[in-house]
Amino acid sequence: MYNTTQGPRGVVSVEKKTLIALTYMATQMSVRKIGDQFNVADSTALNSIEKFLAAVLMIKDHYIKWPSEEECVIIESQFKSLANFPGVIGAIDGCHIEGKFANSIAHHYNNRKSTQSMVLQGVCTAKKIFTNIYVGCTGRNHDAKVLSRSQLGKKIREEGHTSLLYRQEFHLLGDSAYSLRTWCMVPYKNNGRMTESQKKYNVTLSKTRVVIENVFGMVKGRWRRLKYVDVQTPRNIATRITAACVLHNFCLLHDDIIEEILVNPHGNRTLPGMTIDSSKFIHCVVHK
Repeated sequence: MYNTTQGPRGVVSVEKKTLIALTYMATQMSVRKIGDQFNVADSTALNSIEKFLAAVLMIKDHYIKWPSEEECVIIESQFKSLANFPGVIGAIDGCHIEGKFANSIAHHYNNRKSTQSMVLQGVCTAKKIFTNIYVGCTGRNHDAKVLSRSQLGKKIREEGHTSLLYRQEFHLLGDSAYSLRTWCMVPYKNNGRMTESQKKYNVTLSKTRVVIENVFGMVKGRWRRLKYVDVQTPRNIATRITAACVLHNFCLLHDDIIEEILVNPHGNRTLPGMTIDSSKFIHCVVHK
């Protein structure tokens, strides 16, 4: 599925396909412009992108996976070192990814900012690694509603929170958009009569939970396709969001190594955000 092929303008290697797809994911450039830069036909560029994304989704469960109980013990210690908030094994939040949806369905994706978006729900570690994502809810959905519809929320609801969080003392951290649960700690609501202890709790929670906001910023900063996904169909938008999350984890799990800089094939100008060891990624998508 993902190998060297013959295009209208000659042979297109796996490496070139990967560079085309990474350029697409890391920028807002059109497929036509990317094709011109890599001297391939528009159809070849689009095919390279779609095949690459399919390959990335095939390795999703290898790079985004829920931690074991033993791993949660380590994760809890790492979270505690941030602001001394105990028992945390994940920070959860929702992120709106704006996109272009077909006119017939666009109204379903309207959000409170009067734009159209799809929601990415993420859970991450203190090291900013995704351990769970859920993609596909329309922008009109509140974060709490997205959680209830997600596989994570359903499993906890049907099997109890220890089915995923293992121990009674383990929990997730969420913001005020979520309801307080034994397995999800949220801030006190500011009613104007908060005690000093409650204020301190909120500050500590915020300092710990902020990692998930940092993760969303990192994903959108490196994989700039998520700034605005102009592909219309919900399935294609969800594919690009999911792929960006896999790529994020790939980079961090491989220590963000910069062994080669991807450049414009017609010059030496570095393409923005394109710092990734593509040889390692090629190995993963071809051999996993």
